[in-house]
Amino acid sequence: MRRSTDLMRWAGCVLAAALVALPVLAAGAKDAKDAKGAKSVGAGPASGGYAAAAKVLDRYVEATGGKAAHEAVTSSVSKVTLTIPAQSITLNMMLYQARPNRLYTRIESEMTGVIESGVSDSVAWEMSAMSGPRLKEGQEKADALRDAAFDALTDWRVYYPKVELAGVDTVDGAVCDKVVLTPATGTPRTMYLERASGLIRRYDLTVESPAGSLTVKSTLGDYRKEGAILLPHRTEIDALGQKRVMTVDSVAVNPDIPSERFAPPAEVKKLLEAKK
Repeated sequence: MRRSTDLMRWAGCVLAAALVALPVLAAGAKDAKDAKGAKSVGAGPASGGYAAAAKVLDRYVEATGGKAAHEAVTSSVSKVTLTIPAQSITLNMMLYQARPNRLYTRIESEMTGVIESGVSDSVAWEMSAMSGPRLKEGQEKADALRDAAFDALTDWRVYYPKVELAGVDTVDGAVCDKVVLTPATGTPRTMYLERASGLIRRYDLTVESPAGSLTVKSTLGDYRKEGAILLPHRTEIDALGQKRVMTVDSVAVNPDIPSERFAPPAEVKKLLEAKK
């Protein structure tokens, strides 16, 4: 039981990391040579305030395809394999997204059963065989609503009123600008954007859950193009003292997703009715 509980806590971390690494609005690179089609950029200042950070973030949007290309995407479906190499555990994940902020995710394995979560119509929820249905509230809900926004990174000014260039660091030998993004509520998030390509190499965040605050560090790599957008297809996640690997098997850009896919299940609807 303890092992399954730990896996479920990890699944929550993976969901948060997936919202950064998988949508067609996010990107990262393992090496500059992996970012085929990315625009080369020069070195910027070592540190600075809003203007310096804005330059790095706007450069990222251009490096991943440009704002027009991002805005042309209205939905996506990603099939992902999640593994814990040290324990030879594999989980399968499906992630559905549509504008403006509709989201449905499903993680499944023999050990955890099915873990579902979703965001739609300002409602954030989660359901699993072990813990049953629940509504996300407080900061956990605020984080889920923001992370489900389709343009959370390309329109970063809307979601992060404070950004700062916090210096220069290296990720796997690549020189990166370190940008700290602070939302209106919640904890800051840190992105490491490679100076050679303008792409995200690492993303650090704190996940709020019933189990408390969990720190998640995600390193992005295996960069490929999906449609007109560059996307990472491998993410190494450090959380709960172990390394996990998230591999993107396929991404469908602009598929027709029925609205019913984003509707909360009956068990969650009962909680909503009771709350009213």
